[in-house]
Amino acid sequence: MKARLNTLKGQTQQKLAALGDTTFLGDAHRGSLVLKLMTQFARDLVSSIDGTSFDISTKELCGGARVYYVFNNVWKRAYKY
Repeated sequence: MKARLNTLKGQTQQKLAALGDTTFLGDAHRGSLVLKLMTQFARDLVSSIDGTSFDISTKELCGGARVYYVFNNVWKRAYKY
C-alpha cells in the first residue's frame, strides 16, 4: 500500500511539474497553484471567445462564433413564436 501511495504521489508531482513552475509544489503554495490554474483557465476562455486560441477546431463553430450562432439562430427562432 505504501509503495502504491508513493507511486501515485510521484505521478501527481510529475503532472504538477508539467503544468509549469515547480515552485508551486508543496503545501505552502497550494493557494498560488490554484490562482495560477484559474488565471490560465480564464486566459484560455477569453482567447477562445476572441477567436485567438490555438485549439480551435475548423469542423465546428467555436468561441465567439458559437455564441453568435446560438443567439442569432437558435435563441432568436425560439422566441419568435
